[in-house]
Amino acid sequence: PLRRTLRSHSLGALTHLSGVMPQPLLGLGLKGAAALVRQGALGARARDNLKIAFGQELSHKKREAILRASFSHSARVFQEWLHLARGAPPVGPHSHKGLWIERTVAIDDSIEHLERVMSEGRGAILVSAHLGNWELGPARLLRLGLQGQAVGLERKRDSSSKWITGMRRSYGLESLAQDSHPRRLLEVLQRGEILGLVCDLEVRRLAGIHVPFFDRPALTMSAPAALARAHKTPLIPMRCVARGRN
Repeated sequence: PLRRTLRSHSLGALTHLSGVMPQPLLGLGLKGAAALVRQGALGARARDNLKIAFGQELSHKKREAILRASFSHSARVFQEWLHLARGAPPVGPHSHKGLWIERTVAIDDSIEHLERVMSEGRGAILVSAHLGNWELGPARLLRLGLQGQAVGLERKRDSSSKWITGMRRSYGLESLAQDSHPRRLLEVLQRGEILGLVCDLEVRRLAGIHVPFFDRPALTMSAPAALARAHKTPLIPMRCVARGRN
């Protein structure tokens, strides 16, 4: 309980601080913190995973470069989340707080696939992974006037989970818990809205199958495919990735 309380206060303080501190200075601070975290248990786990993924294909030096870039990228993503947490829905008196999203996120021609499915009035199932910044993508779609909800991993006593849910609500996105009844997910589609799913989580409460991942069995969701089949609508993949240097 003490750790959860400290984490909750820390996230709240960081959110407030990010609104008054110059963004370049905040970015440097977060990257410094990420470098420290890299030396701990998370860094050790990441090193093990890189070794599993690349084996002898890459030298230790190159794997370490990937590791540094990964943690630096995580710092950038978290900085953008802090900005999202201080935002506002795209409709309302404070909608100008989200104009930076429109300036930051460019949309390519592939949006036509989503628009075509949405024009049928049956909603759309948007699937992504923990790739790039998976929160900025939905935030940008909301700024286009598209409505929807996201299925997220919620832990009732985890302050981090609550902060992420609150962050999404700040920019106008409501969350559904990963163990929500399938009927609630279908209701989103029946309203003609978007249902967002991040599919690379191991969620034992949802339907899944074991598939080989780097020669190891990994429990992978099959629920999105089952939902698409039940509603007779395609799965539309989406990613929001950074271009250029961090």
